[in-house]
Amino acid sequence: MQTSGATFGALNPSSAEAARHAEVEYETIRNRTLDVRKIAENVGWDIALILKIKNYLFYDKHKIEGEFRRFDPSFEIAQSWTRLSGDDPAKILPHDMDLLKHELYEMRLIDLPCF
Repeated sequence: MQTSGATFGALNPSSAEAARHAEVEYETIRNRTLDVRKIAENVGWDIALILKIKNYLFYDKHKIEGEFRRFDPSFEIAQSWTRLSGDDPAKILPHDMDLLKHELYEMRLIDLPCF
């Protein structure tokens, strides 16, 4: 087992193992039905807005490198989504909220209806 600094015992987000984990987590997130409501409750945002963000991140196809496809799974996004939809809002980290804000801003930049 390779260890280095603060990543001891954790997945290196750039590793092949983290990429595989992200793929599994994205499928798990796509199959969840209560996460959108839970995130809305945890962060105090409208449920419809959280649903639009979920669709944008996990379901919608986007023009990427000349073809329409879903975003590649991201280990960090999967981890944030899991914390955001968890039972303990105290475990939500500042960058988890940044994820929601970033995706909302990005959706506005590409002119997707957000409200």
